[in-house]
Amino acid sequence: MICTALAGRVAEELMFDGRVTTGASDDIKKVTQLATGLVSVYGMSDKMGLVGYNSAQEESYVKPYSERTAAQLDQEVRKIVNECLQRTRELLNSRKQLIEK
Repeated sequence: MICTALAGRVAEELMFDGRVTTGASDDIKKVTQLATGLVSVYGMSDKMGLVGYNSAQEESYVKPYSERTAAQLDQEVRKIVNECLQRTRELLNSRKQLIEK
């Protein structure tokens, strides 16, 4: 799902010589929410383990974890998004001729 959401932005980069528009901003928000859920709600991070924190949907201004843990959560979310971005770039680059058609 994350790769699919990133595909529009990656296609813009690929087809417009690295330039992108603001059209993918909602997709970026969704990607961040998905990755955050994987790490902080569903325990799907080897580094963070099987621990669930507040979900992104919960309206809470008090974090039930330290700043260090918050930094680790952020690092894991970025890692997931960056890995999916790289995977999407590789896929679309390998299919560039089909995209151009």
